[in-house]
Amino acid sequence: MSSSPTTGQFRVEAAVYVKTAARRRLWSVVWLPALLLAAAAVAGCFDSRFWFLGLLLLLIIYPMALSLTWLAYVARPEMRWLLRPQELTIDPDGATVGFYGYDEDAPLESSLHLAQGDIRDVESTGKYTAIFLTENSFGINFLLVPTEKLPAEVNFYELIKE
Repeated sequence: MSSSPTTGQFRVEAAVYVKTAARRRLWSVVWLPALLLAAAAVAGCFDSRFWFLGLLLLLIIYPMALSLTWLAYVARPEMRWLLRPQELTIDPDGATVGFYGYDEDAPLESSLHLAQGDIRDVESTGKYTAIFLTENSFGINFLLVPTEKLPAEVNFYELIKE
């Protein structure tokens, strides 16, 4: 009897989740701060106070907005599961994500079964593979798995609902 392929336990930092979510969402609104900066630069040709306004936007307001967005994302309820040690096991009918406690050798606290069709998309970028999920009881939009931990024989594209 062969055992199911598994990643072994791994943890993903909050910053990596925020960076992945921001990369997918912020590109749709990046035009707004760029437009405001361009408008301040053009208006600064006629009144230098607009250049100071542009610097204020660039160096204070934009970083503050990013910080508040980061805090809001990390405070989401599903992050309590995503920041735990996890293990992904590939089953014959899908995959199961096990969430463990924070202590070393902690028992399994909960698990999320992903049947065929529960995975919307898979995107591999560098060190992590993002697995985007359909709506689930945990409220998790996507999982990040270290690419080097994924078993070579696993093809997530077979689990994507067509």
